[in-house]
Amino acid sequence: MRPQEHPELNTPAEVATPKAKAKGTKRPRCPAAAQAALEGEVYEEDGVDWKVLAVVWDADEEEVVVWYYDAEMAADGDLSEDEMDLSRTEGLDLGPLECSSVTEVKGWIRPARSGLWKPKSHLRRAMWGCN
Repeated sequence: MRPQEHPELNTPAEVATPKAKAKGTKRPRCPAAAQAALEGEVYEEDGVDWKVLAVVWDADEEEVVVWYYDAEMAADGDLSEDEMDLSRTEGLDLGPLECSSVTEVKGWIRPARSGLWKPKSHLRRAMWGCN
């Protein structure tokens, strides 16, 4: 029997050789330190107070993404960060939770860091545990 007549009978060398990576597929990676530092950041966008929950690699998007949530909606629903993180990892749709690129979220955070924004006073306790 010749191998070209029966391709299912590959030699061990052919079996051990890894398949070529699909063209355009990016390798997973951890967030850079500056990206990971976004976790916990609080900012305002379009009148909504948001808080960054996680910065992680997204295999579907093939890039590091930022998961963030509407702080007021989460507080109204009595949702903890652990519950939202579980929803994120299990792929469940949870109202206050959203995802965007690092670049987009950084663009929203810049005004907050410059001192132009302060969270709504009733959310301070929920976000930082202070009065």
